[in-house]
Parts: sequence; structure tokens; C-alpha cells
Amino acid sequence: MKILKSSIISGGLFGLVMGIFIALFFIPAIIYEGIGVIPYLVFSIVIVVISTGSLFGLLMGIFVKVQSNKYISFKRDFAQEHDIIYDGAANYVINREAVGGWLFLTPIGLFFITHKYNMQKKKMWIYIRTIKSISIYKSFGIIKNGLLIDINNESKKKFIVNDPNIWAARVNELISSRN
Repeated sequence: MKILKSSIISGGLFGLVMGIFIALFFIPAIIYEGIGVIPYLVFSIVIVVISTGSLFGLLMGIFVKVQSNKYISFKRDFAQEHDIIYDGAANYVINREAVGGWLFLTPIGLFFITHKYNMQKKKMWIYIRTIKSISIYKSFGIIKNGLLIDINNESKKKFIVNDPNIWAARVNELISSRN
């Protein structure tokens, strides 16, 4: 259900942006044809939002489901060496680029591994002992799905996750238990 909700939200946002872009791109042709600009804008934005948003949301849902299935065997192997407290799909944000992968929370820290389709391949540990604080932020300033991890050495790591409140609460429990 979470995948469906995330897909609908991301598809709708994508469709809205594309609808506005396409509508504005074709305004000169519409003015030339004599059709009213406002009715055209409204109509084209609605049509593009529905069509591109639905298609993008569907494709994102399929992609996330396929990636989730691929991580099952990795998770099984990882669980033989580490106690997994929580895990899920995540994007690691590096210089405005979101690198997709999977995030694991263990008693010793957070482990992130990218999926094979990324240009940037990454495996990374963020140890609990190095985390100063964790907070939730809004990606794109509107969607409350980001984790901002403040590391002791003054660096910050950003992740986009489902259920950021759960992630933050579980990490905070581990931070509290180390003190």
C-alpha cells in the first residue's frame, strides 16, 4: 500500500510539472490558432497530469517492486551477519542527485547500498556512535520524507525514505541507548 501511495504522489507531482511545462511550451501555437489561452492551459494541464502522472506513477511502482524483490536475497545474506532493526528503499542525496538503493538500520548503524542501475555505486556505513542527531525534512520543500543525519565530524547525510518518523525514532532509540 505504501508503494502505491508513494507512486501516486510522485506520479501526480511529475504529471503536474510536465503538464505546466507542456502547456506553456505550446502557448504560442494556441494563440496563433485563436483558442483561448486559459481554457487551453487548464485542459492541457489536466490531461497531461492524468496521462503522464498515471504512467510515471505506474512505472515507479513497478520499478520499486522489482527492486524490493532483488533486495530480498541481499537482505537474507546481510541478516546472517547483522541484526536488522529496520530496512527499506531509500535515496541517498548527494549534491542534489538522489542515488537509489536500500537502507538498513542495525544496532551498530545505518548501512546503505545502491542498486545496480545507478551511475554512482556506493556502500556506506554511518555508525550510531558518529551520529550527533537525526531530523526529518521536507524534500522539495513539500514532501515530508527526508532524513537529515548530522554526523559528529560536521558532515550531514540526507536520505529520502518511506516512513521517516519510524526511521528517526528507531535511530534516536539507538543514540539514547549508547549514552
